[in-house]
Amino acid sequence: MADEQPPWSGKTVSHYEVLEKLGGGGMGVVYKARDLRLDRFAALKFLSPHLGDSAEARQRFIHEAKAASALDHPNIGAIYEIGETDDGHLFLCLAFYDGETLKSRLERGPLKIEEAIDCACQIAAGLARAHAQGIVHRDVKPANLLVSRGQVKIVDFGLAKLASQTRLTQAGHAMGTSGYMSPEQLRGQEVDRRTDVWALGVVLYEMITGRPPFQGDSPAAIGHALLFVDPEPMTALRTGVPLELDRIVFKALAKDPADRYQHVDEIPVDLRAVRRASGSAPGMTATTLAAPVPLMPGVPPAAATSAPPRPRHRWRTAVLLAVVFLAVAGATAWTERLLARRSPPPLTTFRSFSVGSSGVTRARFTPDGKSFVYDASAGTDPTRIFLARSEDLSSPIVLQPGALASVSSKGEMAILLQDNPNLPNGLPGTLARVPLLGGGPRKLLRDVVAADWAPDGSGLAVLRWSGGGSSLEFPIGSVLSKMTGAGELRFSPDGKRIAFLDRPVQGDTRGSVAIVDLEGKKRILSDGWWAITGLAWAPGGEEIWFTASKDDNWTYGLHAVDLQGRVRTLFNVPSDLEILDISRTGEALVQRTEWNLEAFTWSAGQAGMREIGWIGSSFPVDISPDGRTVLLSYQGVGSGANYSVHLRPIDGSPAVNLGEGAAQGFSPDGKWVAALLYGPPARLVLYATDLGGETKSLPLPFPVSYARWFPDGRRFALTGEEPGGTSRCYELSVTGGRPKPIGPQGVGCGVLAQSPVSPDGKWLVVTTGPEALLSPLAGGPFRKLPAYWPWELFVRWHSNGREVFLVNTKPPWKIILGDVTTGERRLWKDLAIPERLGVVFPSTSVLSPDGTSGIQSFNRIHSVLYLVNGLR
Repeated sequence: MADEQPPWSGKTVSHYEVLEKLGGGGMGVVYKARDLRLDRFAALKFLSPHLGDSAEARQRFIHEAKAASALDHPNIGAIYEIGETDDGHLFLCLAFYDGETLKSRLERGPLKIEEAIDCACQIAAGLARAHAQGIVHRDVKPANLLVSRGQVKIVDFGLAKLASQTRLTQAGHAMGTSGYMSPEQLRGQEVDRRTDVWALGVVLYEMITGRPPFQGDSPAAIGHALLFVDPEPMTALRTGVPLELDRIVFKALAKDPADRYQHVDEIPVDLRAVRRASGSAPGMTATTLAAPVPLMPGVPPAAATSAPPRPRHRWRTAVLLAVVFLAVAGATAWTERLLARRSPPPLTTFRSFSVGSSGVTRARFTPDGKSFVYDASAGTDPTRIFLARSEDLSSPIVLQPGALASVSSKGEMAILLQDNPNLPNGLPGTLARVPLLGGGPRKLLRDVVAADWAPDGSGLAVLRWSGGGSSLEFPIGSVLSKMTGAGELRFSPDGKRIAFLDRPVQGDTRGSVAIVDLEGKKRILSDGWWAITGLAWAPGGEEIWFTASKDDNWTYGLHAVDLQGRVRTLFNVPSDLEILDISRTGEALVQRTEWNLEAFTWSAGQAGMREIGWIGSSFPVDISPDGRTVLLSYQGVGSGANYSVHLRPIDGSPAVNLGEGAAQGFSPDGKWVAALLYGPPARLVLYATDLGGETKSLPLPFPVSYARWFPDGRRFALTGEEPGGTSRCYELSVTGGRPKPIGPQGVGCGVLAQSPVSPDGKWLVVTTGPEALLSPLAGGPFRKLPAYWPWELFVRWHSNGREVFLVNTKPPWKIILGDVTTGERRLWKDLAIPERLGVVFPSTSVLSPDGTSGIQSFNRIHSVLYLVNGLR
């Protein structure tokens, strides 16, 4: 839209009498005027103010206008004068042509093929002259092409280049007109004469078909089509179009400039050849290729054009044709039934796309289903969002930093941003919306875990983290459901309900597939899954597809559940699998991830760090008070439905299995190990560390995520959730009984920490969102932990009771000792590991109470995306 300008009609500007407004656009407004000196009509173009909003911009404008005015050619609109009004408005005086723009002409329908070819040859001739003078137009489009008495005039030379150097591009948008820009323009790359070749191809296509080759309901959708979608052949849209004309236009519209015509004057040579062929003999067109085939074998094609039968035989002909038609129809139906019985079902095909040593959080198809967007983080690099074309996976395009949340039907992304770009994926971030193909993000909401657009693109449903769990909100601020763990959410195609992964335990992937309608009525469709990850609606909205494992054998399957809760399995694989999205045509996007847990140990007197290997998917949880033994929790084949508990000497000697459960920690005296059995029924089990010793089992009245010992060894700090409530911190005696709340609703205690309770038993460290807080166990208000930086990992209290151990979440990984009173921070240990490629997150940090020995584990991953067709 043009910048605001005063009306000029009826005024006298310099020696021009302004008569009437002819039109306007982003470059300015055009008026018909009379030259009072030469007594002739002229066109005055008053430029948008931003094109000359500085002395430098005015000088550029004058330079470009001078160059354009030197282009003396019948197919280029003449520039008479550069002027300026008394109040500083720049204007161009142009030759006035009594005609109309090509845009106006095309509003009445496409041109005749001969007429379109002639116009294209004229446009090419004008562009060739400009290119010979080193001038590229950059904005060839029907609105900049005047048709007067059969002659085409190109106008607005030089203005596109001028605009590209001003504030039109400062908002993150490429200069040009949506639908006519070349791919290199859209990407903000340097352009040359081949950009005008592309635009001429677009204009020729529109002159012949009556519509632009790249279409969409938003500039982002048009831009996506322009970058990745081949236009429909003109021969499919209009009969009688020579096939050679399709070849010419498609060569001009090659996405890579190197594959286009290299000089615009090559195009008229080919166009004239098409015109000669169509004028002297029947050209090869889509119509001739679709000539009718005779009904009866042996009947020559000429029979189709022979004279009609005499009147007295017409009834016989009609009867014969009816018999033939019925016979052919019957045979066709019988053949189709036979083939339906004998034909094998369609094959399921997989095409892989490796993202290397990177972790993918989410991927979504674009609205047309021909491309997809995904985010990836290569360990030490910030997370970025990429765009890949389904037909060509070799060259993904970097869109921008951030983690992907969703892509709307209107071509807009919802993304998650971190104030600190070095934070890993999966943490709550700031929700923002941003155009798919360019523009700055507009921030909406903090502490968001996941989000999904409504089908019509009008709003976003979100999972918002509140410290003790997540709330599912739509619209934002209206809570439909609450959950303890964080999962995915997806709108149904009809927009009437939202599917989500309901995980009852923080940090655990067990859970259910649930739906909630827009009134807040929730239903569990399928539960009891050992691990459940991705989620997507099938195109018809009758099923929800999800990836999950039913037991601990790590056999993941792609499953489908309908709205009545009936589950079926599409396929299984013996590794981690996650469904990311399904296109409207049923193509699925899934991810397979290979995880490798690596751990390094250190101790007093040991030089550097030593790598120690675990078995399967075990991970360290705690170190004994004497610093010699590691407590492991093992998740793998044979560990049962509740993980398993192992002890292993820190020197790497073989591990010993204590029993079932998710390990929680050593007692302060080292004689007991606590483990959680998530149930049902839920229990807290105590294993004696002297092998073959006693085992105690404490029943739990509600699900508990974590249990940590108090320093006195007689109590536990639990993070749990009572029915109808949210996550909360509780105290439980080692003798059992009913857990007693020790904190407010919505705040858990010591998630992933070894020792959240201070050595004197007076303070509890809790984490909520990006903050760590000190909670007085005797009651009273929270206060911030001053030494804590957002999204560090709080590990444990130091045995001196004044400091806490903290670990940062991205390289360079270091252990920091922070004073809880003064906020002073000092380096305790530099966690230098040999090679960091593919390391995405420090899995766990465990330390002895005095920090003289410890273990740091890391997840190293490799992800592969698959495009899957033929799933039923």
